[in-house]
Amino acid sequence: MFHAERVFRVQESHALPAEGLRLGGITLGVGYILGGLLGSSFWAQFVCIGVIGGAGIGLAYVVPIAVCVKWFPDKKGWITGLAVAGFGFGAMLWVKLAGAWGHLIEQMGLDATFMIYGLVFLAANPRAEKSSIYHRPPRRPGTPSSWRRGAPPRPQTRPRRPSTGLRWETRAYP
Repeated sequence: MFHAERVFRVQESHALPAEGLRLGGITLGVGYILGGLLGSSFWAQFVCIGVIGGAGIGLAYVVPIAVCVKWFPDKKGWITGLAVAGFGFGAMLWVKLAGAWGHLIEQMGLDATFMIYGLVFLAANPRAEKSSIYHRPPRRPGTPSSWRRGAPPRPQTRPRRPSTGLRWETRAYP
């Protein structure tokens, strides 16, 4: 988590989103390939997939979140939640492909499944980079689409309904 914040700040000030995506995809793919090559010992899997692959996924995870927030500055929470949900749904699909739906682990073994995943991640990396045209926000960043031209934004008011107010206060006092 602390690593993602640091990567986000570096990306904002120095790097382009495509570079973070490229580095993250390569690191993730290499981590899975090394995990498949080094066998099924716990420490090899921990270092290769957990540490190396985890660093790659962390680098690649920051990019779409940052880009989405730039595209929708007035709906930061909504778009971040949508992106995180998509990320979790994608992880569920990969797990199901290895197990119940694709039976990759049963048919090919754990090491070969990691190798296949690593090769797929490396092969998908250039295609993800080609989508970097979407990494540029609209011409007027910082102007939410819901704002009317020339009118100041509406102030946030506390809700009047008791049930909504109760939820509001639960969020205010953790």
